Amino acid sequence: MGQIVKKSTEKKKSKIQLRYESLLKNIESEKVRMQNLEEGMRIAFPRIQTEIRPLINERQSAFRKRILRLDAVADEIGVGKFNREWFDQYMSDEIFELLSDYEFKDEELKTLYQKYSGEVIDKNIIKNQYTEIAEMFREQIGIEIDPEELAEKGIEEYFKDNAETLRQQAEEYNEKLTEEERLRQEIADKKKTAKQLNAEAKRAEEEKLLEQDAKSIYMRLIKKYHPDLEQNEELKQEKTLIVQSVTKAYQENDFLGLLKLQVELLEEGETDASSLAEDMLARYNKILQKQLNEIQTQIMQIKMSSDDLMENFFDSNMKFNEKKFKKYKKEIQDDIINIEDELRDSYKRTKGWFKEWMKIIKDSVQESIFMNVFSSMFK
Repeated sequence: MGQIVKKSTEKKKSKIQLRYESLLKNIESEKVRMQNLEEGMRIAFPRIQTEIRPLINERQSAFRKRILRLDAVADEIGVGKFNREWFDQYMSDEIFELLSDYEFKDEELKTLYQKYSGEVIDKNIIKNQYTEIAEMFREQIGIEIDPEELAEKGIEEYFKDNAETLRQQAEEYNEKLTEEERLRQEIADKKKTAKQLNAEAKRAEEEKLLEQDAKSIYMRLIKKYHPDLEQNEELKQEKTLIVQSVTKAYQENDFLGLLKLQVELLEEGETDASSLAEDMLARYNKILQKQLNEIQTQIMQIKMSSDDLMENFFDSNMKFNEKKFKKYKKEIQDDIINIEDELRDSYKRTKGWFKEWMKIIKDSVQESIFMNVFSSMFK
């Protein structure tokens, strides 16, 4: 469209005009980030299953070996009266976390947990853990989960066996939320004040004006770029493509697309961004800001539901980053190598290794105590 589009930057633009153009650019940028994120997820998740998940399991196994080695050395050389409390606390915390990862099916770890915590991992403890998981699913997506069956089968097998039932529950929950929202809206409508009714009337008027604006933009662009009015064959083809784009945006109620085409195609003085009426621009800006907020919210929701993968595998533009992926993978591999090296070292210099670990353990427990106290202050 290089021969057709004309731009002029001589006329000084107002703040509201600059805001309008800035919002259009930001929305385009956020849409690109959203698209990058969706494409990146399609790349990342299969590779997580084939490349990352096996390494995480291997690292988990290495953690387990280290716990067993700490236990063996503690029995061999003794912990000491002043270190016992720190050591027992650390071991019970770490073992319980490992047990959760292994879905409480590791009998050796269960025995060790009892040794350091004084508690037996019985059905009640396991049920409590899975009850918390069940409550989370009920609160967030409205599905009912049997904690006992979940504990018996494990999360993956449970969801596989109950997939259809859980899907139906989720659908019913969404329908219930929709109905509740409708009822709330009916009650709210009956209680509306004159101010609220006036605001609604104003919004309805704005929507009507937007429909008129869209039609006005469409008619102006079609009139200006109708290919039948062009004699030059090359320009005629360009105008045909332009008219197709304009028509598509109008038929699909893509008001943002019409606004962008208006900025790109109309010249100075033809109702483009530099000469639109201020009240019309203010109306556009309100809509554009809402759309920008919606896109940014969608990106945030995906980030929050992805177990911190964004920070590990994606760049600031939400593109999947092969370099970051490989770096994360190497970090896990290095963890495994370091733990294995450390375990070998524990047999060569047992006392020195254990002494170093007692310092790590004290620091870890003290930090945990501090964080618990700190978080309780803000509850």
